[in-house]
Amino acid sequence: MVKPFFKTFIPACLFLLILPVSTLAFPKFDIFPKGGIKLEEGQIRWGRIHFHPGFAFETKYDDNIFETANKTFNNGSIEGREEDVIFTNKPSLGIELQRGAGDVFGFYFEYEGEDEHFLGLNEPLGDTLNGFNHDISGGVNFGGPGGRGDITIGGRYDKSNNLRGGSGGSASQIDDGDELSVADSGKGDLSSNIGSRVDNETIEGYLDIIYSPSRIFKLKFGADVEAEEFGGTSSSQNVDTYNIGGSFFWQATPLVAYGVKYNHRIIDFEKSSSTNDNSNSDQIYLALNWKISKLISSEFAVGFDTKRFDKLSGEDREDLVFQIYVKYRPTERTRLSMRAHREIIDSSFGTIQSYVRTSLRLQLVQKLGKRFRANVMSRFQNRDYQRSVVDTKGGGVVRTRVDNTFRGSVAVIYEIQKWLEAKAKYEYRQTFSNFDDKDYRSNVGILEISAKY
Repeated sequence: MVKPFFKTFIPACLFLLILPVSTLAFPKFDIFPKGGIKLEEGQIRWGRIHFHPGFAFETKYDDNIFETANKTFNNGSIEGREEDVIFTNKPSLGIELQRGAGDVFGFYFEYEGEDEHFLGLNEPLGDTLNGFNHDISGGVNFGGPGGRGDITIGGRYDKSNNLRGGSGGSASQIDDGDELSVADSGKGDLSSNIGSRVDNETIEGYLDIIYSPSRIFKLKFGADVEAEEFGGTSSSQNVDTYNIGGSFFWQATPLVAYGVKYNHRIIDFEKSSSTNDNSNSDQIYLALNWKISKLISSEFAVGFDTKRFDKLSGEDREDLVFQIYVKYRPTERTRLSMRAHREIIDSSFGTIQSYVRTSLRLQLVQKLGKRFRANVMSRFQNRDYQRSVVDTKGGGVVRTRVDNTFRGSVAVIYEIQKWLEAKAKYEYRQTFSNFDDKDYRSNVGILEISAKY
C-alpha cells in the first residue's frame, strides 16, 4: 500500500501550508489602525491574505440510504430499503493568498467538515453511520513575473463514511462552484458492488507545471498520486493510483487552438488478485479548443486508451475515448454547459477488471431576480462491462452486465446576504441494470442554510 513516507509526508505538507502566515514578511498588522480599514462585505483579510470561515446546516431526506434494489431476486433472496432524515453540520475554513500580476507566490488552504447524524435508523446501525467526515486540501503556486510559467504543488486528505469520491488538485478546478466538475468521481461501480456507505480514506498529492515559450504555444506537465483505503471487508479494494502526463497546444488563430494530450496511469492494489489485478495504461488525445462565438466556447478531445494488466492478460483492453465540453452564456444571467466523455475505468465487479463508461451531463444556471438563482442538472451514464459472468441472484444465468444511470436535480438558492444563503434541492436517481441486484431508485430532498465570509 502507500509507503510510510507518503503517509507522513503528504499530511505534513498540508499542515505546513498555513505556516507562511507567520514566517513570511507581511506589512505590519494593526488591530485598531488610525481611521480604521473598510473591508468589502463578507471579507476577512490580513494584508493580502484572505480568510473564509463558514458554517452550514443541512437537513436531508433520502428514501434509499444504501442505494439498494428493494426487491426479491430470482434465487429467492430479498433486499430491502432504508430511508432516513440526516442532519449535517458543516464547518469550513479557507485561507488564500492570490497571486496577482507580477507576483511570484500564492497559496490556498481549504477545510470542510461534515458532522452527520442519522435520525431514524435503528441502533446500532444509526450509531455506526453517525460520524464526522473531513476534507482538507491545499496548494502553493509559483510563477514568474512575466507570466510565462506557472507551478502548482498541492494535495488533499479526505476521510468519510460514504463513497462521495471527487478529485483534488487541479483536475477539479473549473470556472466556478456552479459548473460541473471535469469528470465524475468514478465511485458508481464501487458503490454498486461494495455498498454506498463504507469507511474510506483518500490521500492525494499533485504537481502541475505550465510554460508558454511564446504567445501561441503552451506546454503543460502534470503528475499526481492517490491512495485509497477502505474499511472492513472492503479493504481488498485498497489501491494506489499514479498519473503522469502533459499536453501541448498551438494557438493557430485567436479562436482556435490545436493540441495533443497524453497520460500514463499505473494502478497498484495492496492485494493483487483475480478480482483486482494491477494495471498500467496509456491515453493519448488529439484536442481542439474552439471559441465558436462570443457566447459559446468549447473543448473537444478524441483519442485511444490502451490498458494492460500484470497477470490477467486476457482482460487487456483497447478502446476509443473522448472528452467534450461546451459552454454557452447567452446573457449574464444564464449559463448552459454540456460535458460528455468516454473512458476505460477499473472495475470492482467480480473477476471483471474494467469497463467502458460513457457519460453526458447538462446543466443550466439561471439567475432569478436579484437574489434568487436556479441550478438544473441532468446526467446520463452508461457502464458497459463487455465481459460475461454468472448472475447469481438472477438465477444463475450468464450475462454481460450493462448499467444505465440517470440523475436529475433542481435547486433554488436564495442569497439572503452576500455571505448568507439558503438552498432547497430535489434530486432523483435511478439505475437500470440487466443484473437486478444492481438496480436502485432514490429520491433526495435537501434544505440548507450556509454562511461563508
